[in-house]
Amino acid sequence: MRKLTKLQKRAMAFWLKRTKAGNYVIKGNEFPDEYVRKALRNEDLLAEIKKGLYIIKNRGDSLEDMIYHAYWPIVSVLLREYAPWAIEKEAALRLHLGDESIPSKLVIRSAKKINYGFEIFKGLTIQIHPDKYFNLKTRQALILGKNKLYIDVPERVLFTVKNRKSASLRAFIKSYNYNRRMLEALYADNPKPIVAKELIQIASPLNHALAVLLKSIVHKFTIYRA
Repeated sequence: MRKLTKLQKRAMAFWLKRTKAGNYVIKGNEFPDEYVRKALRNEDLLAEIKKGLYIIKNRGDSLEDMIYHAYWPIVSVLLREYAPWAIEKEAALRLHLGDESIPSKLVIRSAKKINYGFEIFKGLTIQIHPDKYFNLKTRQALILGKNKLYIDVPERVLFTVKNRKSASLRAFIKSYNYNRRMLEALYADNPKPIVAKELIQIASPLNHALAVLLKSIVHKFTIYRA
């Protein structure tokens, strides 16, 4: 057994602490110092995901495997600097349904004035765009393991999902009791009569109460009739 230097011992102690706690994803400023970070890299116990963002690993583990294993923790840590934020559209829909599979493209809206897209690994992209009307009431917390994510509330997901022919959307419509006040507020702020009409047609045989509710909202806030 090789003898470890003081620096290597400090690095291993940090590695063990993070591993035991299940906190594999690390921002650059969370290391005790630069020497510990470099020591872990030299020992193949740390990999860089992108500039300033790292992941704890075992020797020989591939970066691809680690990213797929810790995708949602990576997202949670990565998006701290863009708070407040929320996952929207198809990814939010799947998460509401309990589907934690990794999306090839994750769309995030943020209250910050930022329009930024990047690839965290081959085929896995995150797109962040500004929402100048960001309202904290239009998102909700979702706990996945030890990680807190924020996703759009069901009512906003309903109006923003692009693929309205998917089985996931039908399941989503069928399984939720939607809040009238939230639906009204979202629709009044950004009326989408064509989208509402499509949703009414889909909801009619699946969730009659929602179809009736959407009809009344369209009637109340637009000159169109569903």
